[in-house]
Amino acid sequence: MTTVVRHSRYGTSEALEFSSEPTPSPEAGQVVVAVGATSVNPLDWHMLTGIPLLTRLQGGFRTPKHARRGVDLAGVVVDVGPDVDDIEVGDRVVGSTRGAWAEQVLASADDLLHLPDAVTMEEAGGVAIAAATAIQSLRTHGRIREGDRVLIIGASGGVGTFAIQIARHLGAEVTAVCSERNGSLVTELGATEVIAYDRTDVFASGRRFDLVVDLVGHHPFRALRRLVAPGGRYVMASGTKRTVVGPLFSVAAMMAGRVVTRREATFFIAELNRADLDDVVGWMAEGAVRTVIDSVHPLDEVRQAVDRLATSRARGKIIVIPADRE
Repeated sequence: MTTVVRHSRYGTSEALEFSSEPTPSPEAGQVVVAVGATSVNPLDWHMLTGIPLLTRLQGGFRTPKHARRGVDLAGVVVDVGPDVDDIEVGDRVVGSTRGAWAEQVLASADDLLHLPDAVTMEEAGGVAIAAATAIQSLRTHGRIREGDRVLIIGASGGVGTFAIQIARHLGAEVTAVCSERNGSLVTELGATEVIAYDRTDVFASGRRFDLVVDLVGHHPFRALRRLVAPGGRYVMASGTKRTVVGPLFSVAAMMAGRVVTRREATFFIAELNRADLDDVVGWMAEGAVRTVIDSVHPLDEVRQAVDRLATSRARGKIIVIPADRE
């Protein structure tokens, strides 16, 4: 038997329930992973609360269609199904799967990579969604180039801490927007300049950037466009969350504004893929990128981990580990 975390209704962290289920059996192309570490992401919060209501079009309108939460995954393979050639029992792996808040979980072998010895389980457990969002903000949609001046809004969160390091690794100059208390952290990660939003108006400097990555979505595009240099790009990977339609109004305003201002602007939701994950994990093994860990919670305290995420005050990633690894 294995412990898993479920929710049968939408709500706060109190809606999460612990249950004991039979140990999963892998089918063709699947493996069973003993979870070494996972994490809490905004995606998990949206699917748990059903906010914004548009989330329920995918997740079930009245009750959750899929009751298991958690996506990021790092662990050790304990069983292998047919037609899996490159993963064996005992391998350390990193990747993603549905329902990773559990002691053991099924995963598609195609969604996993071998985890280098130089990367710890806790570090790997916070990689998949946050690092994919960061690298796709910068490289896929932002088309970052060496020497670019990059502004990262929301630089001290789970995605932002990866984005700073990846942008620096790709040769960009990074200006980080965060609270004053997090200034030393983002500087340590590679930001050459810090704008503390609780002391300075980011729009008052008159500075313009080749790439603006918005990981918060609080400011209207009509203000943000002033930060984008001619020929520059604006990428939004977040938006207003606590409304019926979520970021749709922000995205609509951005789309209209880019026509008027002729500024390139993009909104996207990250897509998990092995190529991006392989790059990031490789950089981690080399020591060029690391997971910034805000806190570590045992699985039986996952409610506290969700509550920590909901404060929007976390510095980096919130990690969840099996209770027996405390």
